[in-house]
Amino acid sequence: MGNTILALAKIPDVNMAKSLIYNENREKQLSEIEMAAIANIYNDEIENFIKFNPNFQVEDSEQRYYKIRAVSLKTGKNDSDLYVFDNKGLLEVTRTTKGEDIPGYKSTKLIKVKNVRNNIEQEALQGILENSDNEYLVILDTIKYFDKEHNLTKTMVCKQDNLKGTMNVSVNYPDGRNIPIQYMSIDPESGEIIAERNFTSPEGVKTRYYYEENDNLRISNYKIVDKNGKTLMDLNQTFQKVSENKFISSINGHSYEINFNENSLEILDKKTNITTKLDLDRLILALDNADRNKIIDILKQVPANQLLMMDRLPIDFISYNKYNTFNGQWDREYRQLEIGNFDKATDPENSYLALFTHEYGHFLDLAEDEKGVISNNPDVMRIAKEEFKELLKNTTLEQQKYIMYFTDQLNLGAENSAGTEGVAEANALANSVASSVRNTRRFYYQMYFPRRIAKIMELIHDK
Repeated sequence: MGNTILALAKIPDVNMAKSLIYNENREKQLSEIEMAAIANIYNDEIENFIKFNPNFQVEDSEQRYYKIRAVSLKTGKNDSDLYVFDNKGLLEVTRTTKGEDIPGYKSTKLIKVKNVRNNIEQEALQGILENSDNEYLVILDTIKYFDKEHNLTKTMVCKQDNLKGTMNVSVNYPDGRNIPIQYMSIDPESGEIIAERNFTSPEGVKTRYYYEENDNLRISNYKIVDKNGKTLMDLNQTFQKVSENKFISSINGHSYEINFNENSLEILDKKTNITTKLDLDRLILALDNADRNKIIDILKQVPANQLLMMDRLPIDFISYNKYNTFNGQWDREYRQLEIGNFDKATDPENSYLALFTHEYGHFLDLAEDEKGVISNNPDVMRIAKEEFKELLKNTTLEQQKYIMYFTDQLNLGAENSAGTEGVAEANALANSVASSVRNTRRFYYQMYFPRRIAKIMELIHDK
């Protein structure tokens, strides 16, 4: 109880706090962590809530308390309303109910959010695909933004398209303007993929992204410009399949020819006429030819500059593990990039180039130093924290959950890292179209952390 008493001691009226938090007539007594969470952010609005709801319940106290210094309370009645408080008072109210039945989904839920701090209202319909795990995907998400006088300023609508898990996003304004900011589509017959993104961060940083892919050609342009018109990143890439074993890779006009042989791959720099050779027998760790061929199929999609870094750093092994259902991982101890079972991946439409380049991003960050040479870069850390503050001011907690995978270390107040997941995902975004199953978090990452992404890619290209 020592920590709880210390926490309670911070409250001006300790006796009042005790009488409210320690309630002998409660149906369910609070745990020490729950009491400490409430005590550390105690304020008039929490006090009033507890007075009117003496049998309140604490929801997710550990996660809220440690990550965002807030606490989520329920009235204690049989309802789904969640009241989130921080040290300034009431932050947000969320109601979750069962959603409508939709073909292809084993369950859905409807989440209605009112964020009183940021003047945002959100209604999100989410569902779990029948052929996937228990991860909820956004089906339809409507976010309304208001000014301090509660006048509607804009509405962002995120709607799933024919590529499951992928959103088409537009912003509607009260004057009738409708501006698409993300469009993604896949042709069911040809398999052609088109992705376009055009949005501005709260700091005024603009992202312009275009990606096109068919059987033989990938084209991408990814440009980030700050509020003063300075270009932070301008990445133009093409990747062309000439034959089954020959490919042309171009990065900002610098062209490479990639040739796969039985036991090796060769990368010819067409500018310097220098050829780099990678020994596939040494590089690929496989139990049989089928596993080996799976890895080679991925390598035949990887841009030349990424392949060249395998030789420079270097990477020891790339393996395929048919017995694991995780998507992939970078194992620093064995300097091995491992890909999980393709057939049991989270989403059958998953892009394995996106998966590979994400895990490869971990290699680029962690291969030389387990603390992360990029995620621990002072500029990356500073930029990430600046952009994170803007994210908190301009989103609901539900929106922040979408991107938590890339902000966990920032949520925890880490002073020594901006998070290696953000480095890995920046590398994936720059070299592939994002895999569909987790596209929502990638959309938010691109929108709210453009300067972070630009700085990460600058450091990667300097390797």
